[in-house]
Amino acid sequence: MIRLWLPLMVAGMLWAQAPDPAYAPLDRAYAALRAKQYDQAITGFQQAVTIAPARAAIRKDLAYTLLKVGETVAAREQFAEAMALDAADDQVALEYAFLCYETKEPRSEEHTSELQSH
Repeated sequence: MIRLWLPLMVAGMLWAQAPDPAYAPLDRAYAALRAKQYDQAITGFQQAVTIAPARAAIRKDLAYTLLKVGETVAAREQFAEAMALDAADDQVALEYAFLCYETKEPRSEEHTSELQSH
C-alpha cells in the first residue's frame, strides 16, 4: 500500500501549482471593477502588470478599464502591449487599430505588420 501511496504523493507535489503572485492585485481590481470604482480597478491592474508584465490578458483588462474613464491614449498603449504579447488575439488588434484612428495616432510599423499577418 505504501508503494502505491508514495508515488501518488510525489506526483501530486510535482503537479501542484505555485500561487499566482498577481492574484491579490487582480482580485482587488476585479472587485473594484464590479463596484464601478474604476480608479481603484486601474490601480489594481497596474500593480498586476508590474508583477506579471508578460500576461496579455491583464493589459487587455487594464485597457478596457482605462476606456471606461476616457483615457483613450493610455488604453491604446495597453492594447499595443497586449497585442505584442499575444498577436493571435484579433479583438485586441481591432481595439488597437480603432484607438489609433480615434486618437489620430498612426500605427507603428511593428504593429501594422502584426495586424497584416492575420
